[in-house]
Amino acid sequence: MPFTYGGVPLRPLHRTYGDRLLVVGTVAGQVKPLTGGGIYFGLLCADMAANTLHRSFHSGDLSPAKLASYERAWKRKLGNELRTGYFGHRVFELLGDPQLDSIFKLLKTSGLIEDMEKSEELSFDWHAAVVSRIFNQRVFIKIIKSLKPSFNLGKKP
Repeated sequence: MPFTYGGVPLRPLHRTYGDRLLVVGTVAGQVKPLTGGGIYFGLLCADMAANTLHRSFHSGDLSPAKLASYERAWKRKLGNELRTGYFGHRVFELLGDPQLDSIFKLLKTSGLIEDMEKSEELSFDWHAAVVSRIFNQRVFIKIIKSLKPSFNLGKKP
């Protein structure tokens, strides 16, 4: 068998279940889009997959219809986190180093970074609240407008 490789997917698969099949972890795209880390989300999803399989084995039904509950469960738990993180990833990916340096300098001088360090919502494993908080700050919006980025974040061309 030839050796193959690829990058870490930063978005989940369109479908993570099938006939007698559940896809879990990094291969399912259940990773933190800002860091590419997948251990924590993979463990959460593995637990949900195990619960789904347990119920399915006991009912004798491993059909896609029965296993679809796994996808609903992990999307309920991680969906917003993955969407918000991916949006943040795209923003930061499209900015250059000078723009990122300006953003972080202004965030620091505005006191936002210090506030977040003290915040209970800051978590090593959950980034959506932090991303949302940064993107909703007037200072961030002002920075983005002043930098005149050469990309479009939500407006249709």
